[in-house]
Amino acid sequence: MRRLFLFCALALASLAAACHPTANETARPPLWRVTDGKSTLWLLGSIHMLPPGIEWQDDAVKQAVHEADTLILEIPPTDPAQAGSAFVTAARAKADVPIEQRLPTPKRTLLADAIDHSHASRETLDGMKDWGAALVLAAGDASADGATRENGVEAVLTREFQKKGKPVEGLETLKGQFAIFDSLGHAEQRRLLANAVTDAAQPDGGYADALTAWRNGDAKALSDAADALFTDAPALKSALLVKRNTAWVADLTKRMKQHRGTVLVAVGSGHLVGPQGLPALLGQRGFKVSRVQ
Repeated sequence: MRRLFLFCALALASLAAACHPTANETARPPLWRVTDGKSTLWLLGSIHMLPPGIEWQDDAVKQAVHEADTLILEIPPTDPAQAGSAFVTAARAKADVPIEQRLPTPKRTLLADAIDHSHASRETLDGMKDWGAALVLAAGDASADGATRENGVEAVLTREFQKKGKPVEGLETLKGQFAIFDSLGHAEQRRLLANAVTDAAQPDGGYADALTAWRNGDAKALSDAADALFTDAPALKSALLVKRNTAWVADLTKRMKQHRGTVLVAVGSGHLVGPQGLPALLGQRGFKVSRVQ
């Protein structure tokens, strides 16, 4: 259970085009309420890409949306075409290297299935940096299960808040997210790529498992997915999770102390679970943190 897309840039969703119909289903995404007695912060676990027909705005989520004056995402709303173009530019390798040569020998046997299931182009993967190829495979894995960016939590909330004239802000920038991946060392990038190939090669794994955990609000399953991604990879965990969460908590703490209204924060679910998740870190700072669902 390696679930790279629980931490990947939202822009990657614009590269996935497949869309399949699905029956109406319900979800109870993980949700926390944070308060200091004067200000309120809602933390909603997001999944960046979703199939159509999933009803995830239950009464608890609707309350958070109604109360919030501002929506905060990982990155501010970005035009999908521009985001996709920016990703291709940032992820392009200086020289094409066959994707097979960048995988451990045992993983090479999975590559054909990974490419087939994710609908990725081998030529495209050959021309990308390791982290770029990993993210394309992760987005393709989700797309193969009918998920699109337009149905994702961030896109739906953005449209709703903008329609009401409420501001939508970001904790990071698109360029900053790409820089995080670009800063990863050789070993960390290769680990991402190998993990992405493993997930994409399993038609019933990867995205499908994480979607089930998210729909059930299963914080333990989501935390286990994060732990699997970061097993024996402290540098990867530091770059994709710890440093980002620490920076976000500082930003959110400042906002709370300034009493800048009620805020709904919707970020990848992997950032909210476990001892280094946002709810735990905000609790350590003295805020009252309650798991709503």
